[in-house]
Amino acid sequence: MNIAKMPYFNRRNYILSEMKQLDVNIQEAFLLLYIDFCNEFAMDFTMELASENLGLTMEEVDELIANLIQIGYLDMQMHQGKVHYNMDKLFTMSVQNEPINQQQFESLFELYEDSFGRPLTQPEATKLTEWMTSYDLQLIDYALREAIVYNKVKMEYVEAILRAWKAKNFTSEDYEKGDR
Repeated sequence: MNIAKMPYFNRRNYILSEMKQLDVNIQEAFLLLYIDFCNEFAMDFTMELASENLGLTMEEVDELIANLIQIGYLDMQMHQGKVHYNMDKLFTMSVQNEPINQQQFESLFELYEDSFGRPLTQPEATKLTEWMTSYDLQLIDYALREAIVYNKVKMEYVEAILRAWKAKNFTSEDYEKGDR
C-alpha cells in the first residue's frame, strides 16, 4: 500500500522525520525534498536547477540521484519526452520495511474512530498516518488500548505512550509478553 496516496499524508514531513530510518544523508534528503516539491507543483526537474538551488555541483546531483535510484527510493521515468523522478517506493514501506497492508490500515483507522466515538479530524488522521510510518502498526493499536484503560483517549496521550515505548525500544512482542 502506498501511504503517500492516502489523504492527510505529508510526504516532505515524512522525509524529514524519517531521515535516520531511511538511511539518507542530508544532501540526499534535500534532493528528495526538492524533487517532491517539483513533482507536487508540476515543475520541470532538471539537474541544472537542482544544482543551482541546492548549492551542489552537477556531478554531485548526478551521484545523489544514482545513489537514490540504487537504494530504490527514486525511479526515473520518461514522460512526454521529459525525465520524471517517481518517489512512490519511498513511501510503500512501514518503519520495519514491510509493506503496509490496506486492511491493517483501514482497521486501525476504524479502531481509532470507534474509540473516539466520532470520525477523526483532519489533524488526527494526519497524525495517525504519520505514526504508521514511524511505529509498528500493532504497537499503535496497543498504545490506543493503553489510553483506553486509563480513560485518556486523546491523540496526545497515545503519542506520549508511543514515544515512551520507542525510547525504551519497547516492541509489540514485549507488550504481548506482558512487559511494561
